[in-house]
Amino acid sequence: MKQTILITLFCILVTAGSDAQFNFHSGYIIDANYDTIHGQINDGGEIRNSRYCLFKAGENEKAKKYYPDEIRAYRISGKKSFISKPLFNDGEMIDVFYEVLLEGDISLYYQQKNRAPSFYITDRMGNMKTLRIDKVKIDDRSVTGYDYGRYNFIQVEAYKDTLLSVFRDNAAIASQVMNVEYNAKSLLNITRAYLRQECGDAPCIRFEKDLDVYKNRYGIFSGTHLTRLTFRSYTDYDTEILYPSKIYSKFFATIPVGINVNFPLIKFSDNLSFQVEVLYDHLKYNEPFSNYGTFPGEVFIEARSVSFPVLLKYELEREILSPSIAFGKETMRVFNSEVKLGETDDLMVHEVQKGGFFYQLGFNYRLSKNISLFNAIRFRSFKNIVVEDEFITARYKFISQDDYHEMEYVTNQLAFYVGITF
Repeated sequence: MKQTILITLFCILVTAGSDAQFNFHSGYIIDANYDTIHGQINDGGEIRNSRYCLFKAGENEKAKKYYPDEIRAYRISGKKSFISKPLFNDGEMIDVFYEVLLEGDISLYYQQKNRAPSFYITDRMGNMKTLRIDKVKIDDRSVTGYDYGRYNFIQVEAYKDTLLSVFRDNAAIASQVMNVEYNAKSLLNITRAYLRQECGDAPCIRFEKDLDVYKNRYGIFSGTHLTRLTFRSYTDYDTEILYPSKIYSKFFATIPVGINVNFPLIKFSDNLSFQVEVLYDHLKYNEPFSNYGTFPGEVFIEARSVSFPVLLKYELEREILSPSIAFGKETMRVFNSEVKLGETDDLMVHEVQKGGFFYQLGFNYRLSKNISLFNAIRFRSFKNIVVEDEFITARYKFISQDDYHEMEYVTNQLAFYVGITF
């Protein structure tokens, strides 16, 4: 229940954050009379930005939503630009915001249509052309001459014919069209190349979206885990009875190393991302105990583990110094473990660790466009059980019963990480 409440609060924070004050940036709108009005515009992520513009004229002014049929265009701090144009959708013409990928003598636009990305290009006369991938239904009769009531769909890359019609006066660029993929980067690259060849030194590109800001990031990190164990139960080897307990270990440190991959979730918010990590840790603990009754006089635990954390990360600001919050879950595997409880030394930590929810606060410091330093503080907690080696690969649920394990303990760690992303 506690985890569910925290997850819900995190999701509410992320959702509310996309309309919060800290997402407003300088920008301007162009109204229906072609007047430019400067102020602040909320950057609410790809989906919201395509639906409406949340604008306020001043810092203390009330924000107002503008829909595509109310303004002609808007731009956010030189990084994002949107233009209002008609779109034929479900049998009717409606005004929508297209995101500008490139604006110049030829322009390239993007629009999220029917949950699928759609791209558009204008020719030198300003006529907008749809860059399409068509699905064609092929039934059995067209292939075999017999109708078995089955059919398949094939994709027809009609957008390449459209690009050829726009670039036909430049043979060098037209020859590259067949290699163009249906994504923003590939379409932007060929459109930019065409304009640079056609215009030479003339400034015919007025705006271009920087796609590198939104690409996946890779990182390496290390740090320290400040660790404390809580022994929840133990076996009295004289009576062979498993007793409940709540005995705390001393604090000790481990040194982890890890790698991560960060995937921006720009459809929802530029500040939101999904991160996958691989983390290696080596825990080595030894402590004598006295005055604890039948609890083992000495506990020695050594275990190596590999964990696979996944987390949702929200950056409060995407500036040079960016604070962030995150919530995640990790699965773990223990290997090469050794446990001694008093005089008993033929024990191991079970290969599965249960739990693995964690919370994180962090900071990113951008060194350059593609390289950042980061540090993070993370609280990790998970359960371990000590078993005899014959039970090391048995199901956790089975051996967590009293008769099949020797000790249960909770590992709590306050993690401090530093690393670099690129």
